[in-house]
Amino acid sequence: ATGRTMLEGWGMSETCAIGTKNPVNNPAFSGSIGLPLPGIDIAIKDEAGQSLPLGESGEICIRGPNVTPGYYNQPEENAQAFTADGFLRTGDIGSMDAQGYTRIIDRKKDMILVSGFNV
Repeated sequence: ATGRTMLEGWGMSETCAIGTKNPVNNPAFSGSIGLPLPGIDIAIKDEAGQSLPLGESGEICIRGPNVTPGYYNQPEENAQAFTADGFLRTGDIGSMDAQGYTRIIDRKKDMILVSGFNV
């Protein structure tokens, strides 16, 4: 026990390590990664980059001023990493409920072990 409220959140290096967070005024464990932070959009999309209805599982995609504009000198990688409407494909599989809370369900790709770390 830390003696402090723990808040779930989510981010990745391509998003400056921020993206979502559970509200501070709700200290109960929710199992979700929370709501998008101000100015950030989260969408659940299919393989074609189309947004899915609430409650359906798909790839968690993110768009906002915190998201990298692309990978340096890698146009092919950028074409695969971003949807036509500018969302970064995260590789995380999840769903979003009617209140906008997102849950991670799985990974699109398996992790690999590099120097003792899961990547």
